[in-house]
Amino acid sequence: MKFLRPNSQTHWQYLAILAGLGLLAASAIWWVAGNTSALQSASEASQQPLSANDQTNWKIYQNEEYGFEVKYPEDFSVFTSEQKRLRTDLPNVTNSIFAIGKSNSFEGTVLGTGRHFWIYAVSGASDAQACYTKSDDGALLTQHRAVKSEDFYYSDVFGGVGLGTHWAIQEYKVLKHNTCLGIGVAHTESSDWNNPDDFALAKKDEEKAFEVFDQILSTFRFVE
Repeated sequence: MKFLRPNSQTHWQYLAILAGLGLLAASAIWWVAGNTSALQSASEASQQPLSANDQTNWKIYQNEEYGFEVKYPEDFSVFTSEQKRLRTDLPNVTNSIFAIGKSNSFEGTVLGTGRHFWIYAVSGASDAQACYTKSDDGALLTQHRAVKSEDFYYSDVFGGVGLGTHWAIQEYKVLKHNTCLGIGVAHTESSDWNNPDDFALAKKDEEKAFEVFDQILSTFRFVE
């Protein structure tokens, strides 16, 4: 019995067709995989939370008298005159130009925390030597930071404890056209401290608070 055998030309034609079909299938698989990956990446990106540094929805405070502006998160509230008057626990808030704050509570605990940021004018300090000193003890502020070409001098974070309340405060000073402005930031914590978890929660919230304060300060600028 004889078997039919394709001639040499037919054999190579079959191989060429098979190779072409294989290449087409591989290309289709590659295209689907690539586009699926791209779609997944786009979907994942759209679901990512906004960066902590995102300031898209921040509000702007402008002061024409002293010629400056600063941005702040929308979940901070601006202090009324009465609220300023009552905040004798925070230095220079009672006579501040601008003050904002935010309160936080935590489920399952009596812990409450507060974040506070305020700006005030330092009277009688029209030169660097008079301006760049701490408000509480007159010590010279030696730590320096440039914000939008402005020179800020600041203190270390210092704190205190009293009747179930802890607080951490930091002070900045900046001088422009013989006008000295002070900026205060503070994190306050209030609890009966019977729950050991309160200490860890308070510490974590304090770290986050000072990150936010740093972001707010980075938006400060003098407006000519």
